[in-house]
Amino acid sequence: MKRLFKHKAARRSTTTSLEGSTNIPTSGFTFINNSQGASASIIELSNALDDVLGDIEFEGEASDFAKAEIGRLDSEASKYSNSRFLAGVEHPIWSCRSEHRPILIAAAKCSAAIYQPKDPWILEDDVFKYERLRYIEPTRLGTVKATAFYEARQLNPMDSQQRGIFIVAIRGSATKVDHMVNLNNEATEIEDFIPLEMLKESSERFVLPQVHSGFLMAAKALAPHVAQQLEKCTSDNGPKEILFTGHSAGAAVSSLLFYHFLSTASSKHSSLALKCITFGSPPFCNTEFASLTNQTQIKTEDRHLHLNFLNEFDVVPRLDKLYVLSLVDLYRSKFGLPPENTDNDIHDSVPHGYESSDKIGASKTWPLHAPVFVHPGNTILLSLEDAAKDKSGALRLRATQVNHPTLGSLLFCRIAAHKIAVYLANIQELCARDS
Repeated sequence: MKRLFKHKAARRSTTTSLEGSTNIPTSGFTFINNSQGASASIIELSNALDDVLGDIEFEGEASDFAKAEIGRLDSEASKYSNSRFLAGVEHPIWSCRSEHRPILIAAAKCSAAIYQPKDPWILEDDVFKYERLRYIEPTRLGTVKATAFYEARQLNPMDSQQRGIFIVAIRGSATKVDHMVNLNNEATEIEDFIPLEMLKESSERFVLPQVHSGFLMAAKALAPHVAQQLEKCTSDNGPKEILFTGHSAGAAVSSLLFYHFLSTASSKHSSLALKCITFGSPPFCNTEFASLTNQTQIKTEDRHLHLNFLNEFDVVPRLDKLYVLSLVDLYRSKFGLPPENTDNDIHDSVPHGYESSDKIGASKTWPLHAPVFVHPGNTILLSLEDAAKDKSGALRLRATQVNHPTLGSLLFCRIAAHKIAVYLANIQELCARDS
């Protein structure tokens, strides 16, 4: 039956209720803080979407309508040249070093395995034998995300002293409470959770290092569990390499834990090599935090490493508050409506090469707000390029290291590209090709 999506009164009632929830006195409870942050974000987005959705007619249930509109939004984005990544000379090709291939595959497999906690606790592939040491159930209030601890030992180590890898894998969002934590996206100072010397020195800077408050709360809640397990597994005969990994929201939380333990490691654990390899992470820090932590990593890159892999078209690595508002305006344009969100600066630093692209038949770019949050570490974008076909004529996977301005100019809004199965397949192909 034909239905009209014109129930503004009902949605306004919901918004009024949400507004009331943000007026709860601020408390020290993580759940209440997440609730307030999420409610504030929902109000903002609900109000922005009202005029867009208010006059649209559709068939079937709202969920079916929403799914169809996501596809249409992606189709609308494809009209613009910045909906595709076009590698230029300023974008270095990234190749996986041979010593990093095993740990890269291990990271992708463990990030996928955490979504299936009932699978066997001992797994094996061509390189590693994995033993799951412990699994932490997510808490009902969302303060602790599902986490698994693994020990991975090489089946045929070239070095007889190889002691394996201790892996901390954190699951992405899977429940409504998880999403509420994700939506608590106000920027907050890191305080003493990541006391890197460079961050301490930044106290006199005009802009202080800040991160996504919901992810910081989740990292703080997990830190004691990780510290306890590290103490058990880093004995004289234990692993000397620690890997933090995760997909989606789990990627953001694992990155914060990586920097926490990197900055707080005592002399007792000074011999440990800490690494963080993540997939499809949402942006979660300001540029000040990213710049300072990247400088720290450069000084220690012989032992410590942070790689953040993103799929081309994946909407999640672009999602912050202002990017969503840019998508709202794109959605409005589909129906001939003018932009609504013009209060913030529009991102106009589109990299050279995006102004016109015969390859994708687009001749214009979609303007985007400057990002609120970015990614720390080395960001590697995985894309398929027509010019990079293999001998069979199939499109070849390209891995490119990108900077914040480049990623911030890209118009990605495809949910299918965010699936952990897609990331796992891409990483396996990349490692197989570079071997």
